[in-house]
Amino acid sequence: MVLAFFKKVSLVVLLLLVPCIVSNAAKKKETVKCTATLFDGKKVTGYIVDGKTTMIYYGEEKIYNIYSVSIADTPEGKGNVYTADEVKEIAVTYEDGTKGVLKSLYLLKNLSWPKNLKHGSKRTFFPVAYQKKGILGFACQTKVVDFAAWSLGWLQYESHVQYCYCLEGDETVIPYYTDYGKNTLATGQKKWIARCFERFPKMFEYIKSDDFVYKTFKKDPFSVLDKLGTLK
Repeated sequence: MVLAFFKKVSLVVLLLLVPCIVSNAAKKKETVKCTATLFDGKKVTGYIVDGKTTMIYYGEEKIYNIYSVSIADTPEGKGNVYTADEVKEIAVTYEDGTKGVLKSLYLLKNLSWPKNLKHGSKRTFFPVAYQKKGILGFACQTKVVDFAAWSLGWLQYESHVQYCYCLEGDETVIPYYTDYGKNTLATGQKKWIARCFERFPKMFEYIKSDDFVYKTFKKDPFSVLDKLGTLK
């Protein structure tokens, strides 16, 4: 169910980013019910009828998250706009019954150490893809330069999935792994992943040890959060 929700959010982000190239068939809106909980405690119930994304730089990657949504009383109605600065979380339900939650949080500040939990200046909505033992995992859309094309003088970007986490109650989301597919190299990855969990000494030592198998982790990047649940 969680994976299905991530795929739904990914499609929404794609449609918001490139509305000019979507076919007429794809433009048919799916009804999305929602309940938005504002930071002041108020709740807004209705249907998401529109939204906007924003881009956040993290290293050489561009992360695209939803920043605002329009919520209307009916699927065809004119909505009121709510941003990630106003809304704490949004619970959504799609036509096929897929449910999910979007959390308003900050991404780790660019070029800062994960253990310091310093965040950037802009809130965005992160789609929850993992939730166990007080740990939240997120799967975000990211784009990075295609270096093979760049070496030939072309500037183009590849889309990938970036895995992030935080503890419930945190406001800073820590990116710990980007799946580049076949181009994901193990060199340096293990050391970086360990740094992303450095504020948990037992977890930090586990990832640096031989018990942490990178090939196994790569098959399910959220598996490391299961381990964190036992060692934090």
